[in-house]
Amino acid sequence: MNRQTQIVKALQTWIEANLHHTLSVNDVAEKSGYSIWHIQRLFRQVTHKGVGEYIRERRLINAATALLTSNASVLSVALQYGYESQHAFTRSFRNYFSQPPGSWRRSGCCTATPLFSVIDPSSG
Repeated sequence: MNRQTQIVKALQTWIEANLHHTLSVNDVAEKSGYSIWHIQRLFRQVTHKGVGEYIRERRLINAATALLTSNASVLSVALQYGYESQHAFTRSFRNYFSQPPGSWRRSGCCTATPLFSVIDPSSG
């Protein structure tokens, strides 16, 4: 594993531990000690995703899991994962999973996009 991959894996671990907070690219860059430009480039080179895209995907995946494993309302899940409204959450959820959160919950699984725990830099 090269140094770049090690840095990105460390940042992924930090992001995962802090998904329940408001996170920005600035926060990730500050944590890394690199400039925003450099960390974006490095992160994309290793994961094939931008930092913001990675954070949004991880929040959506965690929210999808919460919908399947809890009885919390869709609005509660949306707010828990940083969305300001159920409408914004539903729009993002539908764009990613090709179905609204309520349908996802009723189906009990996803046929379009598999869930995964962390985007692995070594698989890209």
